[in-house]
Amino acid sequence: MTHQDVAVLLEEIRSQFRVFGEALQGNREVLGEKIDRLDTRLSHVELHVSVLRTDVGILKTDVGSLKSDVAVLKDDVSDVKIRLERVEHHLGLNGASPKASRKPRR
Repeated sequence: MTHQDVAVLLEEIRSQFRVFGEALQGNREVLGEKIDRLDTRLSHVELHVSVLRTDVGILKTDVGSLKSDVAVLKDDVSDVKIRLERVEHHLGLNGASPKASRKPRR
């Protein structure tokens, strides 16, 4: 191979590397833009997750309060049922006759 053939071959290789480098630079720019957009979206997602964590913490507290309130209400309803049964029994509304000690009215 002559000196001129080697020079032509090297110039061809340089040209191909130049094209490859330009394409690589274009890909870097496109990927860089995509990464920047993804980074922005990820920041938004992280913010939303943070807000959701706060909301879930509040909801846990509220559910705990509701459970406690429901337990109190269950006890109250149970007490009211017992008292109502006693009143119904006293008035004879539960199928039993009123207390025998009462005298009929005239």
